[in-house]
Amino acid sequence: RRQERINDIKSRLFKSGIDIYIIPTEDPHLSEYPADHWKLREFVSGFTGSNGLLALSTQGNFLWTDSRYYLQAEKELHGTDIQLRKEESSPSWIEWVGNFPTEKATIGINGRHFSQTTVEKLQEVCEKKNFILKDDICMEEENLLPPLPSSPLFILEEKYCGMTFSEKRNLIFHRCPADYVLLCSLEEIAWTFNLRATDTAYTPIALAYAILEGRNHTFSSTTAN
Repeated sequence: RRQERINDIKSRLFKSGIDIYIIPTEDPHLSEYPADHWKLREFVSGFTGSNGLLALSTQGNFLWTDSRYYLQAEKELHGTDIQLRKEESSPSWIEWVGNFPTEKATIGINGRHFSQTTVEKLQEVCEKKNFILKDDICMEEENLLPPLPSSPLFILEEKYCGMTFSEKRNLIFHRCPADYVLLCSLEEIAWTFNLRATDTAYTPIALAYAILEGRNHTFSSTTAN
């Protein structure tokens, strides 16, 4: 069944002109442990480890992970045509893209799930190879995974946190003299605002972005992606 799913997804990608589609573990906050809504790599491959990157391509399917998960990956990938790539002994996935044999290949990614540094490295490879890098959210639009979570928010009492939000905000601007500070890491937001929720399993965070304004010590935040 998983192989049929992989074949179906690849068929739709290739019909849209994509030669390689890269699916990382991370969510738009670059979290290592994303909510179920963002677990596309796990849904497609069946690999449940916390570190891994999946590449679907016209030249085969590959999954990169580290030594913690080699045995697990071999077991969970069994029954599919996904080939395991061991990070400690294999070329990186970006190097693999750079050696892709197809001329003028189109590389698809959902850019919200990659850091700027990673995208810049991938852009350099694509420019050298005359590849096209396409920001493509087609897989997200398929609605294959559960909806975004929206659990109730609550404030953790100061006796558990050690400092109030105001004290933490003052500390941030003392160490980072700026007009504004943008927070994208879910753990940073939880710590700063003493805010908790259950949007991901085993990690009491809320899906959110936040902006701290330093000049008049007011703040604003937006929840959800």
